[in-house]
Amino acid sequence: HRCRLEAEQQWGHTVKIAVRIPSYRYHHWTQYSGEYPEFVEALSIWAQNHWIDRVMVCCMEPQKLLEVSLQRYHDAIAGAKVALWGDLYGGFQNMPRSYFMEVARKWRQEGLDGGFFFYDVGRPIEFRHINRQLRLVDRPGIVLSN
Repeated sequence: HRCRLEAEQQWGHTVKIAVRIPSYRYHHWTQYSGEYPEFVEALSIWAQNHWIDRVMVCCMEPQKLLEVSLQRYHDAIAGAKVALWGDLYGGFQNMPRSYFMEVARKWRQEGLDGGFFFYDVGRPIEFRHINRQLRLVDRPGIVLSN
């Protein structure tokens, strides 16, 4: 936080801090409990102290994204000026675009505050179409063609 304040003073503009934390559906590896209470607790501390501006909740199993509820993250940042963004992570070449649109709509209905962090091993240019779709998630009547 001190570094951010110094950078803002040096550069003469606001510096936003975004963090990505594992969701409770983060990974299938057996060494993880799947709950990650330490990250939710840390998120709450960071938010209440105004150390972050945005949080993205990561799930490394794309097929589990629809199972992720945002409630515990909303609770962790309640009363703070922290935006909750979506994190659509990995495996896109094996999943239909419509699935990620469904996830995006679900999260918007749950109160997602901002946009989406869209990560994959492929080059971002390959996903230009789905990124345009995600920007229009609140306008279901608009359909983009490939």
